[in-house]
Amino acid sequence: MTHSQDLSSPYSRILVATGGASHSQVAEQRAMHLAKQFQVPLEVVVVAPLMGGPLVQMAIALPGSEPLEAQATDTLLQERQTVLNRVLQDTQQQGIQARGHLIQSVNAAEAILQIAQQTGADLIVMGRRHLTALGAAFSGSTGDQVSHASGVDVLIAR
Repeated sequence: MTHSQDLSSPYSRILVATGGASHSQVAEQRAMHLAKQFQVPLEVVVVAPLMGGPLVQMAIALPGSEPLEAQATDTLLQERQTVLNRVLQDTQQQGIQARGHLIQSVNAAEAILQIAQQTGADLIVMGRRHLTALGAAFSGSTGDQVSHASGVDVLIAR
C-alpha cells in the first residue's frame, strides 16, 4: 500500500525549513508534532545566505575587505549550524528520525525546494515572518515563493 492510499498517514517524509527565529521555532514544533504523529522522518533545512547584509556588501567593495567578508560568512555559518544542531537534538529527544541539511544559497526558496525534491519530502513546513501582507509585499516572502513553486503541500505555521 502506498502512502497515498494510507489515509492514516498522508505524508511519508516532512521537511521543515528553519533559521532559528521565533517564527521558525513555531514551524519546528509543528513539524516535529506531525512527524511524531504520522511516524515519518523529518528533514531539517537551514539556509545560510551567500550574500551578507547591507553593511557587509558595502564593505566588500573596499580594498582589503576580503577578511571581513570571510569572517561574516563564517560567523553566519556557525550560527546556522548551531540552529541545525539544536533542532536535531530536539528531534532525537522526541524519538523522531531526522536528517539535517545546512545549505548556502543566494535564494532560500530555491534551496528549500531543491532539498525537498532530493529527499522526497511530501510536506514542507515553514514559519511566517511577516505579520502583514504589506510587509511581505515589500520585502518578499520565502514562504510565498516556496508555496507557489512547490509540487507538494506547504504548511505555513503561525
